[in-house]
Amino acid sequence: WLVLMRDSPAGFGIFVPWAACVNTAPTGPGHVKDFTQPTSDPKKHIGVLDKDNESSLMKVILESRLWLIILACFAQGIVRDGITLWAPTFFMEAHGMQLKDMTTSLLFLPVMNLGGILLSGWLSERLGKRAEAATAILFLSAMALLGCLIVFGRESALASVVFLGLVSGMMYGVNTLLLGVVPLQFERYGRSSSVSGLLNFLAYMASGIASAFTGWMVDLSGWQGVLVSWSMLAAIGTAALFSHEWMTGRDARKSMEMREEMV
Repeated sequence: WLVLMRDSPAGFGIFVPWAACVNTAPTGPGHVKDFTQPTSDPKKHIGVLDKDNESSLMKVILESRLWLIILACFAQGIVRDGITLWAPTFFMEAHGMQLKDMTTSLLFLPVMNLGGILLSGWLSERLGKRAEAATAILFLSAMALLGCLIVFGRESALASVVFLGLVSGMMYGVNTLLLGVVPLQFERYGRSSSVSGLLNFLAYMASGIASAFTGWMVDLSGWQGVLVSWSMLAAIGTAALFSHEWMTGRDARKSMEMREEMV
């Protein structure tokens, strides 16, 4: 059931005894709950897949263009965890920071990360709970900030700390929306939990890739090359999410026009 992308063993048709039982005894003092009586309708069991109301995860990925969100999730995971893992090395090698100075600078990053998370919620509310649009704007902001970091952070350690902290905050905001809010929009497919699990899995996978990818880029083209590659990943995430938002809106307009024609 796990390999074939089902929510539970019951979703693959495997009978789950505990899911088939209900409390048939009255509750209250002196009464004991009885979980031994099965429900009258096996399809009402907890965790059983209702094929009329739910779609397979692969079908959801294709029909809803979830693959665009997956692409953005991968991009943010590499950039976010690349910054988290390599920021100390970046400050030491690019600006020759001493350990005591670097420790003070690194305290700035968690503050910016919290600010990015709060900003993501505020921005989503301002845009009418359009999580994809809010996430795309955060990606776009991160891309612009990385451009500023490349231009102004080359000679200034302070500018590097500020801009890298802001980029990290934007990526944490993106992560919050992609993994916490966007999956809720797939409730109409009956796949919110599956989408959430898939995006979390891919984010962790991207985290593992970030470590090796960033080290490889440092050896290949130095820290400027790393910053450019992060900018390109942010651009990919921006394009993927704006495309998903536009295509979803276009499909909604077409569906509305068809309903109006039928009326």
